[in-house]
Amino acid sequence: MIFADAIRPVPRELIEKMPHLKLIHSEGVGYDKIDCAAARERGVFVCNNAAANSQAVAEQAVLLMLACLRRTVEGDRMVRAGRQMEAKSTWSLEGIRELWSCRVGLIGLGAIGRETAKRLRSFDCPVCYYSRTRRPAEENALGVTYAPLPQLLSQCDIVSLHLPSAPDTFQFMSRENFRQMKPGSILINTSRGELVDDSALIAALRSGRLAGAGLDT
Repeated sequence: MIFADAIRPVPRELIEKMPHLKLIHSEGVGYDKIDCAAARERGVFVCNNAAANSQAVAEQAVLLMLACLRRTVEGDRMVRAGRQMEAKSTWSLEGIRELWSCRVGLIGLGAIGRETAKRLRSFDCPVCYYSRTRRPAEENALGVTYAPLPQLLSQCDIVSLHLPSAPDTFQFMSRENFRQMKPGSILINTSRGELVDDSALIAALRSGRLAGAGLDT
C-alpha cells in the first residue's frame, strides 16, 4: 500500500517497482498526481479522502474573502510601519466593502463549494454558482442560484474556485475568463494552483481588472 500526499506524484515507475502493491490512497481529496492509468493496468485500487477537509477549506475561503475586502495584509504592514492613522483616514474616505454587499459566485458546487455556500448565508450576501451539472435540489437547500459562467464572471464581486485539478480544468481561469470578470472584483482560489493561468492573473491585478486575489494553493 502507498499512502500518498495529495500533491506528491506517484508515477508509473514507482508503481511498476512494487509487484505486491494493492492500494494507493491519497491522504487528501486530490488524486491527480497518481498515475491512475498505470494503477489500473496493474489492478491497483486508487482511493482518496473525499470531503475530508471540506469544512476547513470553506472557512479558509471565507477568511480570504474578508481579508481581501478589508485589505488585511496592506493594513497590517501599515500598522507595523506606524502608518495606522494614514490607513484609517484614507480608508474612511475611500470606504471598505463589506461581504454582505457583495455578490459571490462559486465555480463548482462539490463538498467544499456547498460548505462555503452554507457559511456565506450567515453574511446575508447573494450567492450564485456555476457547475457542469445544475443542482436544483441543492439550490433550494443552500439558497443559491445557478448562473452560466459568463454571467457569473461579469456580475459577481467575488469569484471563488471550487474545482478539482484535471485536464479539463487546467488554467480554467484563462486570460479570456479574467477579461470577463467584473472590474474591481476579487478572485479566491482554495482549490489547486493549476486552475489559474498565473501570468493572466498577474496581468489582471496590474491592470486593475481585479481588486485582489486570495490564494491558498
